[in-house]
Amino acid sequence: MIRKLLIANRGEVAGRIIATCKTMGIHTVAVFSEADQDSLYVRLADEAVLLGPAPPAESYLSIDAVLKAAERTGADAVHPGYGFLAENADFARRVREAGLTFVGPAAEVIEQMGSKVAAREVCQKVGVPIVPGSDALDDDGLLDWASEHGYPVMLKASAGGGGKGMRRLFTPQELKEALGSSRREALKAFGDDKLYLEKAVVEPRHLEVQIVGDHRGQVRHLGVRECSLQRRHQKLVEESPPPNTSPELFNGLTEAAVKLAKAVNYTSLGTVEFLVEGETFYFLEMNTRLQVEHPVTEMITGLDLVQIQIQIAEGKSIQFAQQSVPFLGHAVEARLICEDAYQGFLPQTGTVLNWSTASSVRFDTTLESGAVITPHYDSMVAKVIAWSDDRPGALRLLQNALSSTVLLGVRTNIDFLQRLLERPEVQEGKVHTELVESVDWEAPDCAREQLLTAAASRWAALAGRNQALNSLPFSFAFEGHPPITVSDRRFRIEGREYDVRISNDALEVDGHRFNVVSAYQNGIWWVHTCQGTACFKEVPRLPVPGGAAGGGSLTAPMPGLVVEVMVKPGQQVEAGQALLKLEAMKMEQVILSPAEGIVAEVHFAVGEQAGEGDRLITLQSESGD
Repeated sequence: MIRKLLIANRGEVAGRIIATCKTMGIHTVAVFSEADQDSLYVRLADEAVLLGPAPPAESYLSIDAVLKAAERTGADAVHPGYGFLAENADFARRVREAGLTFVGPAAEVIEQMGSKVAAREVCQKVGVPIVPGSDALDDDGLLDWASEHGYPVMLKASAGGGGKGMRRLFTPQELKEALGSSRREALKAFGDDKLYLEKAVVEPRHLEVQIVGDHRGQVRHLGVRECSLQRRHQKLVEESPPPNTSPELFNGLTEAAVKLAKAVNYTSLGTVEFLVEGETFYFLEMNTRLQVEHPVTEMITGLDLVQIQIQIAEGKSIQFAQQSVPFLGHAVEARLICEDAYQGFLPQTGTVLNWSTASSVRFDTTLESGAVITPHYDSMVAKVIAWSDDRPGALRLLQNALSSTVLLGVRTNIDFLQRLLERPEVQEGKVHTELVESVDWEAPDCAREQLLTAAASRWAALAGRNQALNSLPFSFAFEGHPPITVSDRRFRIEGREYDVRISNDALEVDGHRFNVVSAYQNGIWWVHTCQGTACFKEVPRLPVPGGAAGGGSLTAPMPGLVVEVMVKPGQQVEAGQALLKLEAMKMEQVILSPAEGIVAEVHFAVGEQAGEGDRLITLQSESGD
């Protein structure tokens, strides 16, 4: 019996495991980095141990530090969660060598199925269809394989999934340029930079089967999930059961997944993922761990998957027959991510000024007001899961919950998710893995009510400090918006006047009242209304000397580590040429030249940390301007 469980992870997955352990009477130990010392999940655990500094390699990826924490606290079991060490066979092996229970499959199975190349070999032996692909090869070998089999190809990390290191490539030059970044991403995410290639399947669906196996050789499937709505090969929305899926396809997928799990003597919770074209499917990968999207399966089956994981780790058998697994209603999950969906899904950082959620759906998160979103870890901060008797009802509940969710202080994808769910392809369940990135998403214009909320909030703050301003005309502006003149609660914008009244939680415009939330930080007003969330940067009333960088500078769009510099001073560059690469939140951001010119100065070297807004490179035009 497990009595004290150490959770070798962070954030919402740690919080999720802690919640289940409380229902089972299991004492919990959290681990944390210096960046996470004030996080909610740390306070929720019975005990917590500092692993080290913020970089994952010095904290969450340090096997020695995790095992020392287990020894120090007397933990008798370790749960790896997902990400970090969850699919690290050496970690599982060392946990068991230390005399502890590892909540997951055997190290040998993690090793076998964690290697996509080895997993494909198992599929071939048992008759599970696979996409044509290569072994793990060096750079020259990968280029040769692609040349022989033709483009497009998918470049993938052999040691893990989640989109890390993955690229879809159409030419030899693209493949050659992607190899360095992919190997770095794979090494950072999995500690292994091996890569392999597959033929690209164009516009497939991504369906996956949740399976569970025990030590008696029993394997059950817990249904199929639709995970086709993705960006950067990482999922955004998942649901179960998958729409527009025939019984024949459902049965084929589940039978293949169970066959594969039995072939490797799988003992724990796991997921077998497939690419699907019409009624044809191909094995993609097997994740030997808990999945981010496991709540949709829990919602339709009524099972606690973390509890099942722990029980199997304790040596218990599966207590239900396949035919007794209930599949009731429909569940949909959306991932709330701190990123700018209208700027290439660029990760965002900052302090959460206000955070509140709807009570009509399930939220898996440990986010709270005051939390700091750092560049060190994945940018997903919460999951919202809706269940209803049918798919239209679940989608409606999810959309309503998203519109009621308030996260101010950091840009997120909440409004984007609502727009995505409204698309006819999503409403009709006709989706594929390339849908999200095939759309030219443009940031929506802010609603007049959002601008008035920011203006009224700003005015209330000014008037609160100086009552004399209440009766005096006063003008100010927000970046990208027309000037606003306020006098005696009359707000004039572009010749039109509005009678505006604001309280702590409501705005009234010409007699129309609606709920609002606002927050201020560093010259920016964040507002949430029924139209969504927007931020407004106040234009200084007087010019700020030195406030703008020179026109030829390239600044960091986010805090990040410089991982590659591709130019040097004096070098001539073309518009759109790659100059430098930043790494933050497990993703790489390529800095491109905005125009032709000559590199005047490179301000950062490889391995140095740049802050948001730091000047990275200075260019000068060929004329010397």
